[in-house]
Amino acid sequence: MKHTKLLVLVLVVALFACLAVNAMAADCTGDTHYGTIEKVDKDGYLKPFSSDTYLVTPTCSMEGVIRYHCSACNNYWNVPVAKLAHKYATTYDQVKAPSCTATGLVARKCENYAVCGAYTDAYDVAALGHDFSVDGQAAKAPKCETPGCTAIKFCSRCQAKSGGEYVAPLGHKIEGAAWIAISAPTCKDVGLVGRFCQRDAEVCEKGGKAMETNGDAAKMAKNALATEAIAKVDHAEENIYTIVVGKDPTCESAGCKAKKGCKLCGAEWGGDYIAPLGHTLNLNGSVATWIAIKPATCAADGLVGRFCQRSADVCEKGGKAMETNGNASTMAKNAIETAAVPKLTGDAVHTWVKIVDAKPQTCEDTGCKAKYQCSVCNLTKGGDVTPALGHDWGAWTEEVKPSCTDNGKRVRQCQRGELCAKAWAETGKAHVQVEKVPAYGHRATWYPGTGTPSATNPVLYTLKCDICTKVLATQLVYSAADAPKGTVTTAVGVQASTASGKVKTASNPAVAKNSATKTGETAVKSTAKTTSTKSTASTASTKTAAAPATTETKKVATVAAVAAPAAELEANQAQLVADKHLYVVKNVAGEEIVLTVNVADGKITVEAALAEGESLVLYANAEAIENPTAENTLVLTANEAVELPEAFANAIVAVVKTESLPTAVAAK
Repeated sequence: MKHTKLLVLVLVVALFACLAVNAMAADCTGDTHYGTIEKVDKDGYLKPFSSDTYLVTPTCSMEGVIRYHCSACNNYWNVPVAKLAHKYATTYDQVKAPSCTATGLVARKCENYAVCGAYTDAYDVAALGHDFSVDGQAAKAPKCETPGCTAIKFCSRCQAKSGGEYVAPLGHKIEGAAWIAISAPTCKDVGLVGRFCQRDAEVCEKGGKAMETNGDAAKMAKNALATEAIAKVDHAEENIYTIVVGKDPTCESAGCKAKKGCKLCGAEWGGDYIAPLGHTLNLNGSVATWIAIKPATCAADGLVGRFCQRSADVCEKGGKAMETNGNASTMAKNAIETAAVPKLTGDAVHTWVKIVDAKPQTCEDTGCKAKYQCSVCNLTKGGDVTPALGHDWGAWTEEVKPSCTDNGKRVRQCQRGELCAKAWAETGKAHVQVEKVPAYGHRATWYPGTGTPSATNPVLYTLKCDICTKVLATQLVYSAADAPKGTVTTAVGVQASTASGKVKTASNPAVAKNSATKTGETAVKSTAKTTSTKSTASTASTKTAAAPATTETKKVATVAAVAAPAAELEANQAQLVADKHLYVVKNVAGEEIVLTVNVADGKITVEAALAEGESLVLYANAEAIENPTAENTLVLTANEAVELPEAFANAIVAVVKTESLPTAVAAK
């Protein structure tokens, strides 16, 4: 607009210039006109130059046009006018409505929007999306063999279509289908089984799972997805009848099978011959063992037999039931095999009855073992004399202490108590042994007085006992060289010390020369021997003599056996702790027996009366009882000396069942 006004002003100025020259030119040329310039409106009328007249009025959507006319040359010309600027509203308005699939637009529109379509500050509005709320065609479910389709819907705004997609047929489902009987086989015809679709009947054109219980064999066979023939079966029980009744065989008698026939197919079978079973000693793992028919005794042979292992209702000889029949005559008659059992030997086989009671040994008197007699064969055993035990002395006890001049007394008592029978009967206590302890005798020493003896000045020497201090003698000595020296004992057999020097006796010249004593003193002759004999005591100052040695009687211990639960021995055991022992143990039969064990010169001897089936065993230690081996266990022979290995120095002796010993030990 600004440029248009400027152009008009220029044209007006030019026009007036032309007029100023009084139309000097007869003709207007180019852009120079000498006439009156006027505007032509849209209706073709001339308007003054200064008027707002447009041939085409400018807007914001198109340019305008001003048409000019020159009165001098009568020419017309058009001058374009620029478009006007847009004038936008202050509020927003919808420029483009959103659709189901396209976004909308909102902006401030130009006031001349209807013509120019201009807007500014636009922003998008989200698409609405389809509204498939208008029903079209319903969905169609597929079947096993027929396809289906999804439902069809239409958009309520744009009529767009949704759905109607193709759905493939389901196909028959045979997974998990069991074989169903269509027709049952018989002994005459084969049967038929089939597998059916596992879908429901309204889905499956072949009836689906409902066919499994349809019952119409023809329809089931037609609609089965798979069929399989079933072989003919055995004859039905209701169609079988008996032609000949069967008979079971026994050990000694033949039998036959039953003969049968079928009413449905007419077949016949059976009637076969069955051979006798025969007696057997081994049936289905049951092996006949030797059964006692008549037991052997110590007086007569016995009898054992083996019987048929079949049951009594099959075996004419009673079969396995004979093993517990109990009637010796019947069992001997019906046994398949018999064997004699030698009469029994050995101590354990007898039925022993005590006929003489045992008499215990005492310190002074012998005893005897019990005597028995077999009530079956009258054999006797026992009654052996057992030697007197001898006293088992305790330690000596000093009752009276000996002195230099008087004897003492010591006593000891037997430790066997009531077994010291004679003394016990008389005094109520065991025997007491009394023994004299000899007097010590004086042990005297010469003690000089003061001064040194000379020919004119004698010194009194005193012989005084070192134990009781009694003065035994005195002697005046005139010469030092003749002074008595040493220690004198006054009894033989009493130990005393002897100092250096010799004892002077009556035969000594000094004693003879110096025989005078002081007034009131008595000269005492020494009883010591003239020889200078040294005693066995260690020092001269010993006040008491040692008692004479005595030799005690060697002990023979009677030890009650101690059970060995770790080894679960059926007999008892006792610990060997000295060279010789007397053990009282129980044997396998529970009877008390005596084991006299002696160890000497590296050998062991065990005296014992063993029963049959018993062994005498030496275990190196307690651990050997729990785990006996050839190294820690030694099987002894009764009453024979056997080398005793060093490992068995503190062994345990036992009586056990021979069968309980390990093979390696028993073999050794």
